[in-house]
Amino acid sequence: MPCPNGVNIPGNFEIYNEAFLHEDMPGARFKYQIFVPEAARASVCAACHDCEDQCPQRIPVSKWMPKVHALLGAA
Repeated sequence: MPCPNGVNIPGNFEIYNEAFLHEDMPGARFKYQIFVPEAARASVCAACHDCEDQCPQRIPVSKWMPKVHALLGAA
């Protein structure tokens, strides 16, 4: 997914989805901290909506990234 701010959209969603699929929030938070560089985390999303026009699933990414970070970025 192209993001002008460098957010790894698929990577963030993958870890978020795995957290629920495997019911392992601590493990997902660990993966987020270790495997997603700060510059690519959901918290970097500027809600510019550029990626949404190109999303084949029509996901409102700008609405989801703050939710993803709130869940995975929690200590």
